[in-house]
Amino acid sequence: MYRGGNMATQSLFLSSFYPLRKMTANEIVEKIFYTDQYQDDDKFMLIEQTEDIIDGLYIIYYVSKELIYNTEKNEVQNIEIKRNMAVPFSIDLKNKILDIWGNKINAQKIILSLGLCLDNEIVIDSINISLSKAIDKLSSYKVMFSKVKVDNILIQENLVASYIINLSNYARPFDILEEYKNDICQLTFTLLTEISGDAATITMYSSGSVVIYKSKELLSNEILRNIKDICIGSRR
Repeated sequence: MYRGGNMATQSLFLSSFYPLRKMTANEIVEKIFYTDQYQDDDKFMLIEQTEDIIDGLYIIYYVSKELIYNTEKNEVQNIEIKRNMAVPFSIDLKNKILDIWGNKINAQKIILSLGLCLDNEIVIDSINISLSKAIDKLSSYKVMFSKVKVDNILIQENLVASYIINLSNYARPFDILEEYKNDICQLTFTLLTEISGDAATITMYSSGSVVIYKSKELLSNEILRNIKDICIGSRR
């Protein structure tokens, strides 16, 4: 039994995924999901495979301490319980992209384990996001902007400040975004879809981080494709 799908907020980590030699999807699946080259008890679980896409989970085991009340001894005890959690990831072989939905530590674990399973015959490098490019990319999508944080605004000589601008009531938010394009350090918006009617609120940071306020399994395939397309199109 694994615990998954209960996170309301997830970070999305995108990396390039370049095999050093030609590998088929079947070969990659065989090496990742049917080998014993795992860290500790952690393991991969295959969810779905197509010719170009491999969707899976990385099951991570950890020990947590909990206080329980022992009725027989009438005392409170501190016990260790072995638990697990599932981290979703996807390999897009056509576009050579790896996406991981979780925190930075778990993303690093998955990348290390993938390298071991694939005999280090792949190169995985982080994809950094440019907010100015993201703004250009978002103009092609149906979005509702909520707020933007602008840094390094000169108030007077030798005095700069940061501002948070609420864009919810702006009829032309792209005018504001274009004006402060090079100084934006945080951008929050809701991405809408035409077909499925799905929506996801997303925050992008100048550091390259992307936070999505919805679990991956609750998002439609349409919005997942759009999120990936926006991030890939915004790479530095």
